[in-house]
Amino acid sequence: MNLANDLEDLVIAEVLQRWPKTAEIFNQYNTACVGCPISEYCTMATAVEAYGLDGPSFLADMKKTIENA
Repeated sequence: MNLANDLEDLVIAEVLQRWPKTAEIFNQYNTACVGCPISEYCTMATAVEAYGLDGPSFLADMKKTIENA
């Protein structure tokens, strides 16, 4: 997987399952993604849009956390 290209398209529940430490980043950015019943359907790009996040910063923090896991 090319993480830089694919992270936006991953479903949030999959990200949390594969890399549990990413929960810290979701919380740091004040999202309600951790424990959300629709996280099985939303992509990372959806979260960026829904919460009005700074996408590049959010995804960079996610990538860093995943790479260090």
